[in-house]
Amino acid sequence: MEADFRQRYNQTVLADRESADVPLGDEVTRQKALLNELFARVSEAIVLLDTDDRILRVNPEFTRIFGYAEEEALGRPINELVVPEELWAEAEEYTRRGTRGEILNVETMRKRKDGTRVPVSIVGVPVSIAGS
Repeated sequence: MEADFRQRYNQTVLADRESADVPLGDEVTRQKALLNELFARVSEAIVLLDTDDRILRVNPEFTRIFGYAEEEALGRPINELVVPEELWAEAEEYTRRGTRGEILNVETMRKRKDGTRVPVSIVGVPVSIAGS
């Protein structure tokens, strides 16, 4: 797929929940605010998933590309929303790879809420958050 026509679609899978030291107080608040701002402003679709592949959060670009408001998407399996029926086997393999902690970087097709297909680059990165 040509890069000009490809939408970027980033999946972050929370693969495990190991403990780590976290700074306290104002620094935590500041870091959360910075992360929230970055998440909202990045020009690529981002979706955060739990270890069951259910949506925890989407950014505005995800909403623009796929047509789902965050409220519609929260708690639903990502594959149920954006994977065309003919690509379910591929998507399930990507899910297995992410659950194993692999970094995913592939180009494929996904579908919007209205059913139209959209070429995407999927970058999946496992993230571990202490205390979650």
